[in-house]
Amino acid sequence: MATEVTVKKGDHAIHHPEMQEID
Repeated sequence: MATEVTVKKGDHAIHHPEMQEID
């Protein structure tokens, strides 16, 4: 998930709104 952390504030939050807490 290290690669998705880069887009956690962008597309990642859109595809995985429930994972927004990964902050």
